[in-house]
Amino acid sequence: MKTHARILSQARRSNKGGSSIRPAAGADRAAEEQVPDGDRQATYEEVLERWALHDCSAVVNSPGDAEMREFFRRWRATRSKPATVSATVTLPSLDRAWTAFVERWNTEGAREFMRKLEQREADHAGLSLSSFAAQVCELSWGADRDCCFVHFTKGCACCRGFSRLRPSDTE
Repeated sequence: MKTHARILSQARRSNKGGSSIRPAAGADRAAEEQVPDGDRQATYEEVLERWALHDCSAVVNSPGDAEMREFFRRWRATRSKPATVSATVTLPSLDRAWTAFVERWNTEGAREFMRKLEQREADHAGLSLSSFAAQVCELSWGADRDCCFVHFTKGCACCRGFSRLRPSDTE
């Protein structure tokens, strides 16, 4: 491992003006750790996982931690993605998403970010099937129906909340 680090260090020194050399994807972390910090470059993964989920220490002009968490939840919801850890969403993936969110906030500024967020929410409401199903349910209840068409076909959370059984459940 020392040999690998030495070769890597020599290659970097001899390549000062040229392109940067990074270790191969499968290179040992131990070899990278032996390279002095001044010569070491961050990997793409390290750049993406710069901040932990809900770490607001790097947010410029932050309105507050609770508001930033809510903006993150809304931002993820515009693409129908969860903002919490689940069986299919891991903490490292949320760390990466949070880092991208913070960098976008810092790059664009609060006003521009909020404009984009509101635009994405409007687009999502107009195009997503879940919001369409909610609209059908709301209109059905507004027309004094016992439950909505979505409840009969897929099962609607709102109608189920009122203990309405689907036809397949009663048969």
